[in-house]
Order: sequence, then structure tokens, then C-alpha cells
Amino acid sequence: SAGKDHVWMMLHDEGPCFCPLAIRNSILLTHYGYWSKTPRPWGTYYDDNFFADKGFYRRHLGNPDKPTPCFERGKDLVIVP
Repeated sequence: SAGKDHVWMMLHDEGPCFCPLAIRNSILLTHYGYWSKTPRPWGTYYDDNFFADKGFYRRHLGNPDKPTPCFERGKDLVIVP
């Protein structure tokens, strides 16, 4: 199934923007429905900046030069707070 039959809650501020590649194929539940082909961090708080440490991003989240969308329409679900 490559994880497609799994569901994960993404509860942190930037939601699935911090989602590890290992579970990216799963259905992600989030309050943060930010969609963009090339996402960028919006917050001013350093820890919410998912590009602050490009080495961390590369190891856990993917290629920082081609970031993974934070939200995939048709797969992920926004749960309104």
C-alpha cells in the first residue's frame, strides 16, 4: 500500500509542511490547509520555518530546492479547529 491506507494527524503549526517523506503517501489530517506547488514558511517564529535548516529538510523532508507541497488536494483533509 506504500502507506496509502494509513492516516496521520499533523498537529504542529505548519502542519504537513514538516511531514516526513516516509509517511507522505498516507492521508494527512491537518488544521493547516496551505497549498502551493512551491510552499514557503509563513510564520516569523524560527521553529516554524521549515527551511531554516536545509540539512534537516534534506534528511527528513525532501529536497529543499523542490519542496513537497504541504497539502495534497484529493488526499489530505483539513479539520477546522
